[in-house]
Amino acid sequence: MSTADLFQILCASIGPENARSAILDEWRFNKDVRIVDELVSLLAEEDPKGPMWRTRVEVLAEMGSELLPVLLPFLGHDNCLIRQGVACVLGKIGQPAVPLLLKARQDKDWKMRDGAVQALGRISDPSLVPCLVESVNDEDSNVLESALWALGEVKNSGGARHLIEALENPRQEVRHYAAFVVGEFKVQEGVDGLIKALGDTAPSVRAEAAWALGDLGDSRAVEPLIELFLRENEVLPEADIPVVEAHKQPSFPNMVAHSFAAQSLGRIGGARAVEFLTQALSSKTARTRATAGAALERSRSPEARC
Repeated sequence: MSTADLFQILCASIGPENARSAILDEWRFNKDVRIVDELVSLLAEEDPKGPMWRTRVEVLAEMGSELLPVLLPFLGHDNCLIRQGVACVLGKIGQPAVPLLLKARQDKDWKMRDGAVQALGRISDPSLVPCLVESVNDEDSNVLESALWALGEVKNSGGARHLIEALENPRQEVRHYAAFVVGEFKVQEGVDGLIKALGDTAPSVRAEAAWALGDLGDSRAVEPLIELFLRENEVLPEADIPVVEAHKQPSFPNMVAHSFAAQSLGRIGGARAVEFLTQALSSKTARTRATAGAALERSRSPEARC
């Protein structure tokens, strides 16, 4: 019977915690790397948000730093769940893994670089922030997104400042994902940078900045979001386009920015935002009326209930 089968049976019969203890005892007694290989392979079969996946990560992390030479190659695995799981394991192992991860960050294989950056972010060491900033400029979009996400995870250790700076990066994909991360991690210091990004030349960046401002919920964003809504409305086609056809239109990114501006106004709420959206219900364009109506319907602002 394989370790994987044994783990499944033990979890079902005696529960994840007792199964973890049993597998760890087996590892300490035999030191058989096949146990590691089998546990890692199981990471591809479970939901990363589920208890079984987390238990396997914890088991591997508890096996200790002696696993590093065995685990490191898995950072370059083709399966993203395995890369993510091993990055979590190495992050939990912590400082002993840092030298190998810094080396892996320079690997020719983007998957190896991606896994290394994910792991470094999970270690949450302020001294690693400059390395993460360097990886924001990686040629591969997966790696730079992992680096920006990692900066979000260490936002209280210097990462926030670099995320805000990334909103003005020359590369559109960096600005776009930086706006997303600022919103996801509720980087309140990023409000001014996001407001500035509402004027970005790329519609996708404007859209992501608009949504992120809704995540942050700062009332300072209300007037800039109203201005964005009106600007995007001007460049949209006069005729209403069916949703199924909209993505084929050159103006589709502007439609997203237009919609996100309205939704964030509803999410932020307050008298001014609700007043504007209510006025938009009288627009001659059905799309504008529908967008404003949906934003008001989803708004939690007391004014929207009047």
